Amino acid sequence: MGGSSIANDDSSGTQGPAGPTGPTGPTGPTGPTGPTGATGATGATGATGPTGPTGPAGPNTFTITPTYSSPTLSFNVLSNVYAGGNFSFTGTTNTVSTISVTNGVTNGQYVIFLTNGGSGNLTIQPYNSGVYHSNFVSNITVSTGKWAIITCMYNGSEYFISCTSFNT
Repeated sequence: MGGSSIANDDSSGTQGPAGPTGPTGPTGPTGPTGPTGATGATGATGATGPTGPTGPAGPNTFTITPTYSSPTLSFNVLSNVYAGGNFSFTGTTNTVSTISVTNGVTNGQYVIFLTNGGSGNLTIQPYNSGVYHSNFVSNITVSTGKWAIITCMYNGSEYFISCTSFNT
């Protein structure tokens, strides 16, 4: 045999030293996001902020009590900018042919709700005399058990009156 061959069939020998570490491989894909953790405790309440400015005063609104002495419906608005009242007519047939307002304030608005509680019709006639001016030219009839609303505006020297009946 002329050649030399080395066979590694000796299992009784010692292991040689470990070789060098190889290069790091590429980074793998990101895994799925884990579950959300528990909510932490609520923090302390902060200090109360400063109080804001006071708002403007609202309009003065007062309830007034109209009176009726045939044929005049009267109401004293007590020097208020806004006032309203109710009046219920009784008896048989009633007619309002004069309206009297006292103590109005410039730019004042006054509303009177009328109920015809009588057994006949209530008639409201246009009143255009002196400082009073109605926006209706013919009589307004309010049936038994029905209603009317009189609105009166005051410009500082004259009263402007409107009236609507509700007979339905």
